Amino acid sequence: AALIVLIFHTNDYVFYNLLDLYDKNFLLRNKLQYLLSILFYGVSAVSYFFVLSGFVLSYTYLKNNIPLSIVSFSVKRIFRIFPLYIFVVLLTYLFTFSRVELNSVLKELLIFPNVHKLVFPGWSMTVELIFSFLVPFLIILIKERPTWFVALFFISIVSNSFISSYIIHFMLGIFLAKMFCEKTKNQKISKITMHSFLLLAFIIYLFQALIRPFPTLLNSIESFISFLGIKIESLFSWAAAFGSAYIIYFILFNNKVQKKLMLKPLVFIGKISYSIYLVHWLIIYYFLYYIMQILQVKNILFLYVISNLIVISLT
Repeated sequence: AALIVLIFHTNDYVFYNLLDLYDKNFLLRNKLQYLLSILFYGVSAVSYFFVLSGFVLSYTYLKNNIPLSIVSFSVKRIFRIFPLYIFVVLLTYLFTFSRVELNSVLKELLIFPNVHKLVFPGWSMTVELIFSFLVPFLIILIKERPTWFVALFFISIVSNSFISSYIIHFMLGIFLAKMFCEKTKNQKISKITMHSFLLLAFIIYLFQALIRPFPTLLNSIESFISFLGIKIESLFSWAAAFGSAYIIYFILFNNKVQKKLMLKPLVFIGKISYSIYLVHWLIIYYFLYYIMQILQVKNILFLYVISNLIVISLT
């Protein structure tokens, strides 16, 4: 997920800052920019990250039935999130101190919502931190009162105008952890059905990216769901969350896929994914432009490939 976000941001930066008007029109005319956004859609990747967070944060406690200390859990999350985040914000500030007020920097260091001018991906750290504090209560709820957990899930959907749609992501992750601990899988489902559902899950996961270029369709959907009291942003968020949940479910109950994901390079990327997610923004917006000016790459394909390789390498 972190690599997809990295490539998504790099591609966007290349398109808007490194390409000339002729090359931009060429990509738009041939739908190539649209295809790139579908293949590497960072917004949905962040939803996947939130669902996966819910799974990872709850799995150990649900599997081993470990007593849950809310204070200990919260302290561990603070020390997991803040040190690297603070370092990246301060490092970025060194490059932009003349353009960002100190008051804004302090708010960003404390992960206030809607203040992320230095490290734009920091908005998701706000979500991660807030819901990390809720996860212990959700774990207790699904262990002690599973019916209440399900009720809260549906209440969160119905109350989308008042409750953040991101709670659905974490609850889906916790529910997946519960299923996996109990090995709850319908053995009657055939491989063809599982793979068909996987294809459907990817379509749902990429729903926002797929319909973005079609404003008429988008407006029709928005008009329809507004009568139901549903915001289009919530619909996109839910689609990415449910699509992500099934993709994770497919991986959890597919031994072949799990073995492939246990390859050392992929395990290593997983371990440093948080670092990749935070640091790549600094590399893209404060180093990539100057490096590409020195290299003077003209070919569009090479420009995209080399830009991504540079950002991945430096990150």
